[in-house]
Amino acid sequence: MGVSGDPKFQFFLDGLTAEQKEALREFLESYVTVEKRKQMEEVLSHRTRHVALVLENVFQPHNAAAAVRSCECFGFQDLHVIELHNDYHINPDVTVGGCKWVSLHHHNKEAGETTRLLTSMKEQGYKVAATSLRPGCIPLEELDLSQPVAICFGTEEQGLSEEAHDLADVFVQIPSYGFTQSFNVSVSVALTLSSIRNRLEGSDIPWQLSQADHEDLYLTWMMKTANRGHLLAKRFLEDMDAPKGSYEESADEGLNPPY
Repeated sequence: MGVSGDPKFQFFLDGLTAEQKEALREFLESYVTVEKRKQMEEVLSHRTRHVALVLENVFQPHNAAAAVRSCECFGFQDLHVIELHNDYHINPDVTVGGCKWVSLHHHNKEAGETTRLLTSMKEQGYKVAATSLRPGCIPLEELDLSQPVAICFGTEEQGLSEEAHDLADVFVQIPSYGFTQSFNVSVSVALTLSSIRNRLEGSDIPWQLSQADHEDLYLTWMMKTANRGHLLAKRFLEDMDAPKGSYEESADEGLNPPY
């Protein structure tokens, strides 16, 4: 499900043959320590795209960053951000470098963006689960994970939009036992991902990355880890006469994030 690799680095790999990717892998590995490469492979063995997170209009920097960190810690690769009225700002002190390893998909401030994204995810085979306080919610523990799921969270004050509710296949709620009806959005994300992670690990659901996703993420992570890895990759691909794609125009734009 979803795109291979990371959306900000995937253009380096688009159009490459399996042999060219293998050559790039061997080249980049010479710039990354053995210990780091082993760590990447171990982390990738626990990564999943079976469940994706969707944040709609979340604007508090702390909550936005905490969601990224939770995705990374619990091994969920894809985080979709729909910016309707609020810009999505991330506090690097809170993420602790987490967004270096998570695939962040930004969706522009355009009318109907929520509908476009969720419709597209449904077409890819995802079931849409809306976190909500509306009647008809099921407890999070009862959410069916047998097919891929996109779990949606909205703002603390207003929750998800009508668009998101209308497109949802199911409403879910984290049970609470106090006077307060709901949790802070960053806490909700962490509780949700922790619960789902534990259920996936104890199941026979094929939640692991596909081989293609595994290999492409490994390559993009090495580009992010090696010093000026994107430039190394650009020059290597030029030298091997690989198809000239977006990397030719974009590799000089400083893609390695400042973590």
